[in-house]
Amino acid sequence: MKKNNRNILILSLLLLLTNNACAPKIENGYTKERGFEGNISLSGAFALYPLVVLWSEEFKKEHPHVRFNISAGGAGKGIADALTGMVDIGLISRDLHPQEIAKGAFPIHVAKDAVICTINAENPNYTLLKERGLTHAELKNIFINKKYKTWNEIDARFSKDPVIVYTRADAAGAAETWANFFKSKQEDLKGVGIFGDPGIAQAIKDDKNAIGFNNINYVYDLKTKKVMDKIDVLPIDLNADGRSVKTKIFIVP
Repeated sequence: MKKNNRNILILSLLLLLTNNACAPKIENGYTKERGFEGNISLSGAFALYPLVVLWSEEFKKEHPHVRFNISAGGAGKGIADALTGMVDIGLISRDLHPQEIAKGAFPIHVAKDAVICTINAENPNYTLLKERGLTHAELKNIFINKKYKTWNEIDARFSKDPVIVYTRADAAGAAETWANFFKSKQEDLKGVGIFGDPGIAQAIKDDKNAIGFNNINYVYDLKTKKVMDKIDVLPIDLNADGRSVKTKIFIVP
């Protein structure tokens, strides 16, 4: 997978090193007759959720007596649930913070993802946006400085339609990574707060003037390997020469 001036996320399964979790206990173990059995609970990043569901289904083919309880609520919820013992494994789509490691969190890196800038595929400036892209400075003025109210304030060739910015309302690895692209923090991102990766993707699909960001598995169809309807990737003009960078994203089955 090639970067389009995006920070690559190291997606981690977060394991606790403590044995005093307060999650409900059931009989977990292994017998020669039944194999592995018991419950495994996971919660956290939307970026990891589809992968974990697939992995659990494959695991159950060989170990049918193991039950999985998987929920997506954002990386912030994943780390909180893991550290308080509410789940066995937290799904985290960002680097761990030092204070989280100090509390007993241990990362296992399991996949790579990317955060990409997204727009509505019916944006009135779609053709020109795909041709020229937006520069790092222009994106920072959209997401951090909230400088532009209309698209033509970015480029006089754009329409006078409003620039509608969407960001994450929940503590999210994608938002933290996108903010880090501008050397900022998630709380510095401006825009309409939407809960969850599916939510922000849907908001962009529903608003022709929208701009936001998503993990790639909420932009590309994992079966067809093509961009989903009504949403598209915004190219980034890396060297500010008025031309977008031509990149391809390869989705591994």
